[in-house]
Amino acid sequence: MHLINLIESFEKRFGGDSQVTHAAGVLRAYRDLHVGQSLKVMPRLESFLAAHPDVPAAHEPHVSREVFYAAREASFPEFASSRLSLIHI
Repeated sequence: MHLINLIESFEKRFGGDSQVTHAAGVLRAYRDLHVGQSLKVMPRLESFLAAHPDVPAAHEPHVSREVFYAAREASFPEFASSRLSLIHI
């Protein structure tokens, strides 16, 4: 997986940080979703997660398609406010 290679390259160069932890948490959530649906999980992903045993699965809110796209035609400030990934200051 290319993402795992990028994460490991970053860790070697800069060490771990909150972004590495979040990326590992997203990958754990991805793995958990596949395991929960009895789908095969790549050995490379399993070995990466074994190297990050203390990172919990990231929790991402689930919204409907309608909610996700509701503000697509709105002004930029309204659109940006509708995104859950942005920090509101």
